[in-house]
Amino acid sequence: MTLDDENSPAYPNLGRFIREAFKILRSGGRLILCTCSRYQQAEGYWWASLIPNALEKVCRRFPPLEHIETTFLETGFEDIQCMVPLHAVLQGENYLDPEGPLKESWRAGDSTWALASQEELTQALDTVRDLLARGKMRDHLTTKENIRRRCGQATFLAARKP
Repeated sequence: MTLDDENSPAYPNLGRFIREAFKILRSGGRLILCTCSRYQQAEGYWWASLIPNALEKVCRRFPPLEHIETTFLETGFEDIQCMVPLHAVLQGENYLDPEGPLKESWRAGDSTWALASQEELTQALDTVRDLLARGKMRDHLTTKENIRRRCGQATFLAARKP
């Protein structure tokens, strides 16, 4: 099943997925979803502000956490738990590479970059080059990383089938 596109505010694919998972789980089984809140998308990645249009598109694809919880409850799940691992970064040790955005292979580590237009990508790469040239990239990374440590990059939602 695919993510709903940014023009599907009811998130029908998510609903179908959760209902199907409920059908096949045994009593006592758990469904665990890894997702991102829109705030985590915007503030949990140091480079997100470099590609604001792509960020806006990807944020609309992620259902609000409240919507997921409501869908769990409406489907019959209970004992819903939420966990945000503040220490983890999704791109591993390469995440804080200040030159990362300049490398196509690095950008391939997060699909948000694929949503950037060529113009937006060019502008983002120019900004990275400028920050590096002026010796300001470390400050940018530190500021953004301080925010990420408070909000995380991902949220795990778990629900139990009665």
